[in-house]
Amino acid sequence: MKGGRVMKKATLLATAVFAMTVILASGARAQDPDPPSKIEVGIQFSSLTFRPPQPPDSVIFVGITTEAGFGGRFTFNLNKHVSLEAEGNFFPHESFNDPAGGGRVLQGQFGVKAGKRFGKFGIFAKARPGFLSFSKALTVIGTATYIDFNGQPFTYPVFADRRKTRFSMDLGGVLEFYPSRKLLTRIDVGDTIVFHGADSLFPFGLSVRPRNRTDHNVQVSAGIGFRFGSLPPKEITAAANNHRKKRFEVGG
Repeated sequence: MKGGRVMKKATLLATAVFAMTVILASGARAQDPDPPSKIEVGIQFSSLTFRPPQPPDSVIFVGITTEAGFGGRFTFNLNKHVSLEAEGNFFPHESFNDPAGGGRVLQGQFGVKAGKRFGKFGIFAKARPGFLSFSKALTVIGTATYIDFNGQPFTYPVFADRRKTRFSMDLGGVLEFYPSRKLLTRIDVGDTIVFHGADSLFPFGLSVRPRNRTDHNVQVSAGIGFRFGSLPPKEITAAANNHRKKRFEVGG
């Protein structure tokens, strides 16, 4: 039931983004916009939906949760179409939907954004590797031995909450709007892929899910950015330079 609501929200968001794109595209200028600034600094609010897999034979129910967070972003524009980005987010609510990754979450993504800028907006694709760090992940810290009634020793693992950092990949799209030369607004929609290693929960043969696992989590962010500096103007091509040299006057 909850999964249906998440899918409905994602559909409504995609429809709204598409409608805004069509409206802005109809009023965009035909020529290329002014060069963007070299540096952009922004802040954003973000929501991350955790949807761990549920094995058929699992005795533990793992539900879907959506956590709200906030963070900042730094962008360096190489040119009009390609940018380097670094983004960090913090999700302050302690989530315990997954023993292998719970508590408060820190996120860092670093990668590339590439696309097309129009007069008042831009559309881009992004690919940014990084990490998710969970403050409370159930981890084996040792073993203990128990002697049963028959005098036979029985060894079992001892668990405790520890911080775990997992490799992640942020793949998705970006829609930007340019209300002025120094200000921009931005919407990100993507899949934050988290890779859990073999050192996850229950390594002693008691696992209720696969040892190695990959989680696909929907992440939506919205924020504003500020531009600093300007890119150099286009260089005069050799053909244009030769065209200028052909201009001359003869008089008496």
